[in-house]
Amino acid sequence: MIMSRGWRILAFAAVIRLLLLIAVPLEENDSPFTISAFNDERAHYNYITALAKTGEVPIQTHHFYQSHPRGVYDFEYYQPPLSYKLAAVFYNILPEPAKGLRAMRGFNIILGCLTLFTIGRVLMMCNPAWGWAGMGFLAVFASHARFSATVTNDNLLWLLTALTAYFGLRVIKTNEWGDRLGLTLCVSAAIWTKLSGTILLPALLFAMFISYRGRKFILRTAYSVLWAVICLVLAAPVFLTNIQRYGKAFPMETGLGPAYNILTGWSVKKIYLILNYITHSFYFPFENHWIGAVQAGVFLIMGIFTLIILYLALRRIKREWNIYPMEYKNQLTFLGLTLAAAVFGLLYMTARFHQSEARLTFTALPAVLLLLMIGLEELLGRRKWRLALAAVIFPAVPYLLFVI
Repeated sequence: MIMSRGWRILAFAAVIRLLLLIAVPLEENDSPFTISAFNDERAHYNYITALAKTGEVPIQTHHFYQSHPRGVYDFEYYQPPLSYKLAAVFYNILPEPAKGLRAMRGFNIILGCLTLFTIGRVLMMCNPAWGWAGMGFLAVFASHARFSATVTNDNLLWLLTALTAYFGLRVIKTNEWGDRLGLTLCVSAAIWTKLSGTILLPALLFAMFISYRGRKFILRTAYSVLWAVICLVLAAPVFLTNIQRYGKAFPMETGLGPAYNILTGWSVKKIYLILNYITHSFYFPFENHWIGAVQAGVFLIMGIFTLIILYLALRRIKREWNIYPMEYKNQLTFLGLTLAAAVFGLLYMTARFHQSEARLTFTALPAVLLLLMIGLEELLGRRKWRLALAAVIFPAVPYLLFVI
């Protein structure tokens, strides 16, 4: 029964993503109320094909604002190579007629479904009802569905961060070497996938520190730092390559263009537009459908409702904190650290590069979903069917914009 329920959710999620694989055109367009490919999908695809054909990681020479306006899609080459190398292997084993951008979208759908399954397992470690409801939410969740059907390195990153959450919760509970190694390898692999994987290091340090319970404070600290060092040593080739090629360990300007202070010319309208964009990109990353008063009203209501849900979740955690077992407190703290780091990353990218897409917080997607499920349960009561139904209906609301 449990397995069949999980397979049904995965099958439903796969169908939504396959429909998007077909429906989203191969090229971007700016016509209102149409579906458009993301402006960087072709650049990710070119990275994969360059690796598949030459075996060499290409070198980036132009940032986004120099390349994209000219129709040149070469502005993702500065990214770490792990996701692209795996995709290149998949690309090379395909027969020649099957090679293409849609086939690589299919590869990303596989990663997306694995992420959904892994996050479900993470939430079930906290509460089985939250696990099933969270899987249902994620199956329908337009942002995850859209990116799962897109050629990007985000899908492997989110799978690895979900596995990081899984091993992090396990190592806090079991104190086993295998879980410590799994956690370390997942964080290192996340850095090999995208530089934002480095924000997981504080959570790794915390989990390792907790896992050595019973030892002296200095020894616990030393062990946790040692594991973090091992993680960074494994990821060191990424930083050394960046320094050699681009002069910086984190060459963000190489990909995104010159950094600037967003507070220059600060205004209430600018802050509103940023918050508006974050809400839209969290629930419905279909840019051409963000037009008109109806759409703005839908997202305003969803944003307010989301804040209410998060408030209810945090209020419940605070109210029940003293009755939680210490192990559960540590697990919640671990997930909280992933979320705090992800929010910090979003704020930094917004302030320095005007990159205010909500997907930047998806490195903490297990923590985000946990809060949403707790808040919904607090609002609706603890009947499982209510939570499951709301978890599917709420993220489905923006799809109505296709028919409005």
